[in-house]
Amino acid sequence: MSEGVRHLRIAMAAVALGGGIWTMHFVAMLAMRFEVAVHYRALPTVASELIAILLAGLALILMHFGPRMGLAGAVLGLGIVVMHDTGLSAIEGCAPVCRPLGFAVAGGLGVLAIRVAYGQRRAGTA
Repeated sequence: MSEGVRHLRIAMAAVALGGGIWTMHFVAMLAMRFEVAVHYRALPTVASELIAILLAGLALILMHFGPRMGLAGAVLGLGIVVMHDTGLSAIEGCAPVCRPLGFAVAGGLGVLAIRVAYGQRRAGTA
C-alpha cells in the first residue's frame, strides 16, 4: 500500500474515531435535562470537535507509523480530556475544573484502550 493511501486511511479513521467520540459526548450533553436554560457557544463547541479529531489522528499516526502504543494511548486519553474541558467551556456560565489526577487517569485509560484495540495484532496488519 502506498504512503499516500495509508495517510488517507489514517485521516479517515481520525475523523471516524475523533468525530465519533465527540458526537457521543455531545449527544449525551444534549440529552441531559438542566434546571436552567443551557446555551452552547459555537466556537468552543467546534474547537472541541476539532481537538478530538486532531488528537485521535495524532494517536493513530503514532500507532501506525511508530508504532508507539503507550504514547498513542496517552495522546488519545489526554485528547479526550482536552475535548471535554473545551466543550464544557462552550456552555455559557460553565468553567471546567482541571485536576492533574484527571489527566493522569485519562492518559492511563487511553493507553489501556489502545492496548485492547491493538494488543493482539501482528506486525503488517492494519
